[in-house]
Amino acid sequence: MKNLQKILCISIVLMLLPFTTIASGQQRVSKKSFKVRSLVKVELKSSTKFYLGVCPKTIKMTGIITLSKAMSVKYYFVKYDGVLSKSKPVTSQMAKGLNHVHFSWKINKDCQAWVQLVVKTLSSKVKSKKVEIKVNCDEEKSTKPPITKFNRGRQYKPELVKAITFHVNKNSLTKLKTMTDLELSKIELQSDTIKDYQKLFISVHVKNKGGTLAPPCKLAIIFHKSGGASNCVDHVAFNLDFPSLGPGHSGVWHYNFKNFCIGKWSFNMMVNNKATIPEHILENNKGSGEFTVIQ
Repeated sequence: MKNLQKILCISIVLMLLPFTTIASGQQRVSKKSFKVRSLVKVELKSSTKFYLGVCPKTIKMTGIITLSKAMSVKYYFVKYDGVLSKSKPVTSQMAKGLNHVHFSWKINKDCQAWVQLVVKTLSSKVKSKKVEIKVNCDEEKSTKPPITKFNRGRQYKPELVKAITFHVNKNSLTKLKTMTDLELSKIELQSDTIKDYQKLFISVHVKNKGGTLAPPCKLAIIFHKSGGASNCVDHVAFNLDFPSLGPGHSGVWHYNFKNFCIGKWSFNMMVNNKATIPEHILENNKGSGEFTVIQ
């Protein structure tokens, strides 16, 4: 009989155990559901964090208070020395979402400090991160007007000097940037001595330093003999075709000449010699050289 009673008691306890667990779980859930954070976040932004210049300097700050619901909030700004922005915290009825509050601080001397925004609600107190400020006053400059000393015995009138102005034609500058500028930078001879009536090989280095394409033009070269046999031609001129050259591009062109008699020869060369291509300067289009013809 006693064993039967024990069995009945154990059975009743096992039957009631799940209900007690569920009830306690519901009680925990209900407690959690009442814990709603009213204040979400507090931020502080400064218009200037580092300043070097004339003092006094006014530093402006903006606090951002984000609320999950409308409520009454107390806030104040506190500086590094513990001084509040006002004698007592400001109480304000704020709306749900973002709320902006402002603070300004006029600094008259060198300062390395921080400012913090503190917000209080009925259920919590939240502080923003400290915003650090550094101000270096330039003592050489002054906000006060300079004191002018007058010689009361004799006063001088200031002399008026006419201002000198320079006028630049911007259209001309633009035109120069876009013009072609050919430059004959180097002339190379395969040999400065050749035999009688042997071919003369010349390499010509040209660069377009301008901003536009240089179309085809002419390359003029004039040979002149000084000394040697007098029974041969001592003056020879050529006007050769020169190809186009893109802006900023450079190249080497090779030419060969023959039928030079014995003697010392010199030559002058010029690219775009007839100025068919508009250029700002033509002096860098020229070059010269010398060679000798032997028997």
